[in-house]
Amino acid sequence: MKADFTITGKKPLTIIAIKGTSNWLDFFIYVEMFITSALFSLARQSPLLFKSESYASYFIAKYSLFPYNYLGSVTLMKKYIDKIDSTFLELTNKNGYGLNEREYLFI
Repeated sequence: MKADFTITGKKPLTIIAIKGTSNWLDFFIYVEMFITSALFSLARQSPLLFKSESYASYFIAKYSLFPYNYLGSVTLMKKYIDKIDSTFLELTNKNGYGLNEREYLFI
C-alpha cells in the first residue's frame, strides 16, 4: 500500500506499507528475516554467552547469514527483496517520485 502526503513547507512524503502475513510462504520469509535477531536474543539469555558477547555476536552474525550468502538465489528472502526493489525502482522513475523529490518511509 502506498500513501502520499504533502505538508506545506516540507518535502512530500510517501509511506509504503508492506502487507502482513497472509499465507505460509510469508511465515517462512519472516523466519529468514528475523532468525538473526532471534539468535541474538537467545544468546543474551545465556550467562556464558553474555560474558563473551563479542565472540558470540561474531559467530551468530557470521553463520546466521550463511544460507542467504551462499543460497541467496533460492531463498524466499532474495525473491522478496528483488520484488520490493523492482517495485520501488518503478515508483521512483515516475515524475515527482524521484529520491531527491520526496521522502520515503517503509513500514
